[in-house]
Amino acid sequence: MVFKRDHSNVTASESPKMAVDGAAAADDDDNSSDSKKLRPSSPSPDQQQQQQPESPAGSSSPSEQDGISSSTGGGAAGGPELPEFLTQDRNSINKKFKLLEARQRERIADGIKNGAASPFFVDDREHATSRNRYANIYVWDSTRVKLGIDAADNDYINASRISLQSPSTGEEKRYVATQGPKQDQARHLWLMALEQLADNGVIVMLTRTFEMGREKCFEYFPLDMDTPTRRFDRSSPDIVDPFKFEVTLLECTYDEEARTEVRKIEIKVLEGTHTAALPADAEADDTHHTFAPELKPGDTKIIHHLLFKGWPDWNVPEGSDSDALLKLVELANRKNEAATAASPNGTPSPLIVHCSAGVGRSGTFIALDHLLTEIERGTYDADPGDPIYELVDRLREQRMYMVQSESQYEYLYRIVREKLETRLGVPPGGAFLSPASTPGGLRTPSLRTLSRKPSLEPVPAK
Repeated sequence: MVFKRDHSNVTASESPKMAVDGAAAADDDDNSSDSKKLRPSSPSPDQQQQQQPESPAGSSSPSEQDGISSSTGGGAAGGPELPEFLTQDRNSINKKFKLLEARQRERIADGIKNGAASPFFVDDREHATSRNRYANIYVWDSTRVKLGIDAADNDYINASRISLQSPSTGEEKRYVATQGPKQDQARHLWLMALEQLADNGVIVMLTRTFEMGREKCFEYFPLDMDTPTRRFDRSSPDIVDPFKFEVTLLECTYDEEARTEVRKIEIKVLEGTHTAALPADAEADDTHHTFAPELKPGDTKIIHHLLFKGWPDWNVPEGSDSDALLKLVELANRKNEAATAASPNGTPSPLIVHCSAGVGRSGTFIALDHLLTEIERGTYDADPGDPIYELVDRLREQRMYMVQSESQYEYLYRIVREKLETRLGVPPGGAFLSPASTPGGLRTPSLRTLSRKPSLEPVPAK
């Protein structure tokens, strides 16, 4: 389904298929046809009145608004207590997730109504949609990564620039969230790595190539030392100047703690030259750099490729896989520190993160990285409102569907609570959002739930 361009009278119910995720579809008719442009992290009055969710960070607690009891936040009287956002019950947290879903539908409607003037405009022309893995996972045009190589005929890749600012230090950390490439787009991902990453940069892959009998990501990297080199030539040499390069696997190890395959890969330019593309706002915003303004034959770049297989699509890792994921976050940052240290002027090298659609697992990983860093800094020791809601909302302003499922959203609360319990010396909360067979436990998705996953609409083969 493609976007309609009648800007005179567009309602959220006219949003493309990607705007509706199953049970939330019924909410579309509630959106006004005269909806106003969204302000960051600011739920609309209509949304608040219709859904009556908890107010986001800085407002009264869920229990104050809804009369819902919260999970205990501490031990004995006078002892350390958890911040209020970690004492909400499951119903309160899930209401906030529904509000995030409603806000996303408003963003999509805003992009349809206001076109290129909206920060949520998407390019649904054939040259772009043919490169999407899923027919309903687009990128906001305002944050999309533009390829420099191949730009003469098509600069599109389904990838988004993500920036998150630390509330405690003001420092900005950058990421690139992208889909798992299809076979004919493996070249594009490596071109993006050449442009967007510093030498010794990091790609984090959070999906298997096949899950449940379906391809989730083409095997775009050399798997082992038996066939260590892959060559990529430009697919249309008659249209633009030739640019040829190869990727070579230098070493492959396995990190036991992170349960991660670690590959050291060299990209080498064989033929042609390249001038990298810059974001449209590059002159006004110096946070977005290219690490390959010019490329020529013989130029090389080292990339560390981290493959984690313990995270099922649409769900969350559990038990030892969850512990390993947190170790992966540490591993990715250690590797990336070397890239940043070696970059010009110490410019931070972004992490490229992808799963299959580049929104669910990728968004959750990026959120975890940010939250864990702030926990270490003591940002959440006092009551900061609800930083998880604020964070996911901010992520979705930059790429749709980030932290895609309710279980992934709940997982963020669970991990942050566990870490803060340890940090503050609060007795463990026991059953707080933990997997269980009780009515309050984390339920295994039913077939009905799985059948309405918004990410599972592959682009038909041509």
